Amino acid sequence: MYKMYIERIKPFSSNAGLFLINSAFIALSTVLFSFFFNLYLRALGFEMNFVGLLNSIIALSTGISGIPFGMAADRYGRKKMLLLSCIVLCISVTGFALLFQKSLYVVLSILTGASNAGIYVISNPFMSENSTERERVHLFSVYSALSMFMYAVGSIIGGYAFTFLHIFFSGVDAYRILLFSSALFVFFSILPLFLLEERVEHESINIRIKNRSLILKFVIFMSLLGLGGGFILPYFNVFFKERLGAGEEFIGVLFGVGTITLAFSTLFSPLISEKMGKIRAVFWVQMASIPFLALIAFSHNLWVASLGYVMRAVCMNMTTPIMGAFSMEKLEKDERATASSLMVTSWQISWAITSNVSGNLMRGEIIPCLM
Repeated sequence: MYKMYIERIKPFSSNAGLFLINSAFIALSTVLFSFFFNLYLRALGFEMNFVGLLNSIIALSTGISGIPFGMAADRYGRKKMLLLSCIVLCISVTGFALLFQKSLYVVLSILTGASNAGIYVISNPFMSENSTERERVHLFSVYSALSMFMYAVGSIIGGYAFTFLHIFFSGVDAYRILLFSSALFVFFSILPLFLLEERVEHESINIRIKNRSLILKFVIFMSLLGLGGGFILPYFNVFFKERLGAGEEFIGVLFGVGTITLAFSTLFSPLISEKMGKIRAVFWVQMASIPFLALIAFSHNLWVASLGYVMRAVCMNMTTPIMGAFSMEKLEKDERATASSLMVTSWQISWAITSNVSGNLMRGEIIPCLM
């Protein structure tokens, strides 16, 4: 497996390498933001229903912005839209750390969601266009593994950083500093984008959808994943802190262990794909996550729930590179960004619906994992 990876990643283009650097910084920013955003809002005194509302707005904004970003990426190029997305994200995350009004948080949530849309929509088409069929699954796997590794680093360091900062600052100020750090990592992610070369001609702004039935299947698949994910993923940190009594350090280490385990397991996805086939691999591995989700829901023990969290994350996400490579391979070049935007939109809108519902359920002492 090691020799196979070396053989496949050696031909990676300079564009692919620069994109991976960008993705590493985005991952660090994302994990700090996702880790501390809800806790920051709670420390400011906001109720769970408002926290849920902001999470829904971010997801909904991502979904609504997906199609326009896909069209713009097809028309103006991937590089320009990636730059725009990262710049807006840097501004919005900084705004959360500086401002305190509810109405402004709503506006910043919209900007955060829109910028996320640009990054999500463009990533898969960009990697597909800057890789050969032989190396594509490996590029997607390295991208996922690198992102997961940076998530782990950010989670572990973030948990201990909060504890250290809390010695000198209040909880709110410590969270605010960590949000500033998140914005700083987004700034660093912008730098390699200036060196990218646009290698695909983008001439038409028209939406070209040729494989309608296939794209519809992808959209349904992503919608169902979004409905389930929205119930639980935004609030795992709140769930472990407020229901199971975990501290920030423990949550950081737990999230870090989960992402490190996922990063290593993701590297095996090309092997699983070759042995089982892409679709069978995605189906059976993701199905294996269901018992672990139930374990989280029914366990009142922090360590048992933590085991369920790690194993659910691995089983649910380790085949993501396979699905991403498969979807891009089956689509025409001039429809990839638009189709990718439809998939992102379906996932995010579904997520927005259930994350808002879940925030209110948690306020009413109902565990969303059961849903």
